[in-house]
This record gives sequence, structure tokens and C-alpha cells, in this order.
Amino acid sequence: MRNFNFPKIAFASSLAVVVAVTAACSGKINTDAKDPKWDRDVCEACKMLVSDKHFTAQMVDSSTGKRYYFDDLGCLFNWLAKQKPEVASRAVIYATDAKSGKWVDVNKGVIAETFVTPMSFGFGVFASEKDVPADKKILTVDEVKARLASKK
Repeated sequence: MRNFNFPKIAFASSLAVVVAVTAACSGKINTDAKDPKWDRDVCEACKMLVSDKHFTAQMVDSSTGKRYYFDDLGCLFNWLAKQKPEVASRAVIYATDAKSGKWVDVNKGVIAETFVTPMSFGFGVFASEKDVPADKKILTVDEVKARLASKK
């Protein structure tokens, strides 16, 4: 029979609980971009698998930290338009850079068209205007929303 040192086990367990509770109660919600479970998570709008690392988007609810993944930036904007306005007002929106695949805050990056994207919306995001191919047209977020609204 093995001899356990219960005071050490109890201390380690208590410490783990204290660390977890402290982290959970810190009050700071993490709104940084995080990768989905590629080829496992589904798009919130169209329910297709999120798999293209150059045209994926995500929204983080800044009041709850809840993440929503989308296989195409167009899916995200269409989904947001159908949600209550307060959800859109507190959304932090990211998309993967069409060139590097790294996450970019959509409001700080550059949106361009036309690309072949998973749901054929055609929008690509770049971290910088210098990364946008010369044959692509740059759009503002409002122009993207207007184009999507006109297609309904």
C-alpha cells in the first residue's frame, strides 16, 4: 500500500482552487483573438467548418468574453446585422490576414475585395495597406456592410 502525504496534496489542491478563483474573479475579460479548433468549430452563421486560415473571422463579446467564429468575414457581418444592436456595439471583430494568416483587428486593418473566400463573399483583411495586392479594391467596414445589405 502506498503512503500518501495528505497535507501536501490538500495544500496543492487548495492552491489550485485559489489560483483558479482569483483568475476568474479578476474582472478583466480577455478579448484578444484566439484560434478556433480548426476543422472542428463551425461557423456561427452558416454552420460550415471553420478551416481556411486566411479568411476566418471571429467576434468577441466584450461584456462576456464569449467568442463566435465564422468561416468568412461576410458571414460575420451578416450574422451581426441579424443580432440585437447592443451585441454589435460591444463586438470586438478580428479576421485572419489574407496574406499571413495572423489575426487582425478589423477596425485597425484594411479590408479589400475580391478574393475567393469560403462562402464567396470575397472580402480579405490585411494588417497594412501595403500588403493589399495592387489589383484589389480597398473598402471601409461601412462599405462592406452596405454591399452585404444590398445583396439581401
